[in-house]
Amino acid sequence: MAIYLQVRAGNLQLLVDALGVHEILSLNDLPVGGQGEHVEWRQQVLNTVPVHSFFAQAQGERVMGVVYSATEGDSPLMLEVDEIIGLRNIGPNDWLPMPRLPSETMVFFDALVDDLKTDAQVYRLRRPLQASLFRSDLMSVDLGLVSHKAA
Repeated sequence: MAIYLQVRAGNLQLLVDALGVHEILSLNDLPVGGQGEHVEWRQQVLNTVPVHSFFAQAQGERVMGVVYSATEGDSPLMLEVDEIIGLRNIGPNDWLPMPRLPSETMVFFDALVDDLKTDAQVYRLRRPLQASLFRSDLMSVDLGLVSHKAA
């Protein structure tokens, strides 16, 4: 079993490895107000990743921040999301086969599971993952993510 933090940005739900999560906080409580390209956190300047626009999803509230290291020992970044759904224990038999995704997307995700409360599928963010992949010049590329099961 592994523990993941499940978050939502618009219709997209993600699982991030709990071992990479440093802190969860409200973007409204940050010294610079959050929702920019950078944010100050514990006397560090972090790059922010607005998950909606990065993965070409409909814009949402972006009210929560997840301070996350995509690779052990790397500087953290801030994932801006709408909602923190909670922690999930996921066993090896819970994972579903990945659908065919564009190569631009496959680099970010390596597995998915069903959401416990809806018919949505939840993509697991790969870890380790090069933080440089979250460059702002890659934002708004259509990454071909499907947020619900095909009928």
